[in-house]
Amino acid sequence: MKIVNLFAVASAMLFAFQLDSLAQAKEISREEFSTPLRDQYASTRKRPSRKIQEISYYQNGKKYQEKWTYENQPPDRVHYIHVESFEGKVTRTEEIDIGKTKYCKKDGGEWTVNSSYCTGGGGMGGLSNIIKQIYTVEKGDLEGKKTLLYHEYTTYKNVYSKTADSDGPSFLETRYWVDHDGLILRYESRHGLVSNPELSEAKIETYDYDSDIKIEPPIR
Repeated sequence: MKIVNLFAVASAMLFAFQLDSLAQAKEISREEFSTPLRDQYASTRKRPSRKIQEISYYQNGKKYQEKWTYENQPPDRVHYIHVESFEGKVTRTEEIDIGKTKYCKKDGGEWTVNSSYCTGGGGMGGLSNIIKQIYTVEKGDLEGKKTLLYHEYTTYKNVYSKTADSDGPSFLETRYWVDHDGLILRYESRHGLVSNPELSEAKIETYDYDSDIKIEPPIR
């Protein structure tokens, strides 16, 4: 007897309906834009997944790069790899968490057991002094897959910049692609000045939902 996953069927039907209704980009609320992101972060904790995040920062003609790899094997195994590159110097930090045990390795060193995290965290806080925000959703296509494409464009005054008054407003542009299961496949963001085509920061995240991810203790 064939068992039908009614939730999956309903999700697929809703996704198809959303695509059919989006002949062109539709303006949405901030809440509608943010909900798939919140759902994504919650769901990836419960399923095997891999996220690769690449960030580039630009300042005074110089480029600083970070690459993060996050692998998750529920219920309590996580593998992080953090690589930083600047002016020819590359550093690599690796961490494996299994339950409450944390294993760390830096550059070419040996694995050790740590009582605290050895990979740092990053990210910018919420924007302030916002001038204008626009959120939209439309039909998308990512490597041949039908998706919903969410888009944000925000302009704001960067009060943390000493040259904000002469530079004029800054912008944040974000795009992400969601498949029929509600899973984010790709996320992109860009920061910069509205008046200058050169970026100050660019980020790309790609996601893979691989049931074969296995995370084991590096030392016994």
